[in-house]
Amino acid sequence: MVPTLNQNSPAPKPLAHNVGGPVVPVGTLVRMPGMFAIITASVVTVTSLDLLVIYLPLIGAERHVDASDIGMLLAIRSVAALVARMFYSRLIVGLGRQPLTLVSISVAAAAFAVLAVPSLPLMYLAIITIGLGLGIASTTTLSAMVDLAPPEARGTALSLRITGNRLGQVLVPFMAGLIAVAAGTAGILLVIAFTLAASGTAVRMSARRV
Repeated sequence: MVPTLNQNSPAPKPLAHNVGGPVVPVGTLVRMPGMFAIITASVVTVTSLDLLVIYLPLIGAERHVDASDIGMLLAIRSVAALVARMFYSRLIVGLGRQPLTLVSISVAAAAFAVLAVPSLPLMYLAIITIGLGLGIASTTTLSAMVDLAPPEARGTALSLRITGNRLGQVLVPFMAGLIAVAAGTAGILLVIAFTLAASGTAVRMSARRV
């Protein structure tokens, strides 16, 4: 006996295709206007903070700065970044994402250059400025990536950012070690300042092409 279809049972649903929309290749995503520059800026901001944590104790030892001051400097940097993110929404509404990104990266770059000066009061001032600047920049670069990527590629863009950050955290400290051998730890601070300034310039130039 052939079983009959129960009229009260729901009809089988057809399989859905392309629920997430077309797949955007990584190469296409990177070539989108402004995307490569903002990814680079994101990597630079993250690795700059990592290098600060690594080399600030060495700088303190060279300058005979007490270990308690170094610990206080690192704590102040974290608190400053937290405070900056508390005002992120107001700042981005008042200034806009791109100007806020450029200002925060530029301010952080200048602060790293000031940090190279052997003066404890200037170190405190520079650390506060770095915390505020990179606290904002790390957030604006993330939101800019999400904004630039099409909806179906936002997950890929965030994965690409994480991959870039991981590569930067491996390669940049290695290169920084080579620089430290040649130019000392103060030279690393100047290189970080230059790299931040260059990434900010790249973001500005790419924005003009959009």
